[in-house]
Amino acid sequence: MSSSLRVGILGAGGIANVHARGWSAFPKKATIAAFSDVATDRAQAMSDLYTDGSATVYDSIDAVVADPEIDVIDICLPHHLHADAVTKAAKAGKAIL
Repeated sequence: MSSSLRVGILGAGGIANVHARGWSAFPKKATIAAFSDVATDRAQAMSDLYTDGSATVYDSIDAVVADPEIDVIDICLPHHLHADAVTKAAKAGKAIL
């Protein structure tokens, strides 16, 4: 991992907004590198708001966890989707929040 963590946020709803604000408070320690949501327009809006559009937008969990530039997967999905997301992130060797 680099000295600044590169974070991929799964989900683009209310909890994702809270987490993105948190990550954004520590720019020397973490960079939001990706947002993922099945509604890519919502993920793009999050990228625009928190990273001036620099974060990559994905439409699937698989795409984010496959990104070699991502160090941490922040799961901000509905509870019933957590197990699948955690399993995929763990298999990819990512840190998980």
